[in-house]
Amino acid sequence: MNAVWPLRGEFWHEKSTDAKVNGAVSRASGLNGEAVLTVDGNLLPPKRRVRNDSNGEYWELLSESADEMVENFSPFVGFGLTDDGVKATLLNCRLSRSMVGPSGRKQCITAQTILVGAHVSGHDQLYSAIRFEVDEAWRWEHLGTSPLRQTLSDGAYLAFEHGAKSAEFTYVSASRRTLRDLESGIVNAVATLAELCIGDRVTGVSYAVQIDGESEWLPVLFEYDRLQPDKRHRRPLIPFNELTLQTVGRWLDVATRLDNLADAVAQGPTGVVEIQVISTCAIAEGVHSRLYGDGDLSEVIGKVQRKLIRSAAYDAGMRQFDTLNIPKYRDRVADSLRTSLGALSRKAFATRISELGAAAVGTVPEVLEDFDAQRLATFKNWSHLVTSSRNSMAHQSREPLGAGPASDKYDYLLAAVMSLDWVLRIELLGRAGVRPSAIRSALLADNRFEMYRANVRAILEHRV
Repeated sequence: MNAVWPLRGEFWHEKSTDAKVNGAVSRASGLNGEAVLTVDGNLLPPKRRVRNDSNGEYWELLSESADEMVENFSPFVGFGLTDDGVKATLLNCRLSRSMVGPSGRKQCITAQTILVGAHVSGHDQLYSAIRFEVDEAWRWEHLGTSPLRQTLSDGAYLAFEHGAKSAEFTYVSASRRTLRDLESGIVNAVATLAELCIGDRVTGVSYAVQIDGESEWLPVLFEYDRLQPDKRHRRPLIPFNELTLQTVGRWLDVATRLDNLADAVAQGPTGVVEIQVISTCAIAEGVHSRLYGDGDLSEVIGKVQRKLIRSAAYDAGMRQFDTLNIPKYRDRVADSLRTSLGALSRKAFATRISELGAAAVGTVPEVLEDFDAQRLATFKNWSHLVTSSRNSMAHQSREPLGAGPASDKYDYLLAAVMSLDWVLRIELLGRAGVRPSAIRSALLADNRFEMYRANVRAILEHRV
């Protein structure tokens, strides 16, 4: 699926088919470098003014107008024809810089994605299939050398074949889909599942697409945040032999419901602990909402009935407030009542966290075993700790978290986010179809899980 760098030939803007310029597409230095098209001339005429550079070249600076600067950097589609006659489509191109000097006029343009072998109609182009590789080929040796095929719930099918130096999945859609949809919903979904099992980033992915069942496969070159094999944990979190083709196929259905929330779980919490709490709790709420839903309350109580209940509760609440004779705060109370009653048929955050925790404990009892009543002190249980941590950050409360001094707050936040991260990973691995016994045995043998538990004990016991 690889193309030869650099790609040299003629290139032009999607709206200027007659204005062709010579250039070459190369990969920027570094493992994660993006593709850069350098052309002799203007592929995209910029709004500009000129100044003399200290090196003797004249740099064309962008206009001081904010609108024109945004226009200069807006993404566009470019086309190319290499010197050996190969067509190329450059998607999400952005002007990096323009310059003019003794060597003539030049432009540098970054391209997020390059499709080699055809000129397509930009992001609206539809494709029938995608063939891709995820991580190193040896990871998938357990699937064997015989071709495999699995029909999915929507009528699409997923196939796998292990070659001498490759391990290729092929997804054939029931109806044609855009490249972005296939990238996010198929390739990235499988990469995310692999990352949940590895407990780290995959080393890379590559893929090619097919416009219809009779057309040739078109390699796609793109920027991907790859990880060098020697920079990650040597031992995967979950043994890869748990990932059968059926498991991967089932995961694609789950990933469709989750959109990109699963990728956020696989990446793990980042940033300062306050941000980790806010983002991880939001992810957890989204995961629960999409996988568990809100139960049958919305079916039992119809839309009209819910509206009547909200109206009656609001009127009763405001009548009670008016007896206090403090009209200054009437608008604020009214707004709070409307907001609270708006979520009548939705599960509370605390309920969602409790259900996620119960599911994780059902698979790996040890994941929350250290959050016992003695260590939690003033918190009723683990879900109360997580909910209180989330509310403290979401509403920016200045009150202490728990009964201890204000300095304890950060320890509680850290314990909450670390545990919720593991709960979400267990949830998603189970949804993919990984055996519960395999999840539990793998986590109990992993030093990352062991260190998580030790840290929780140290944090909570210090508070008692």
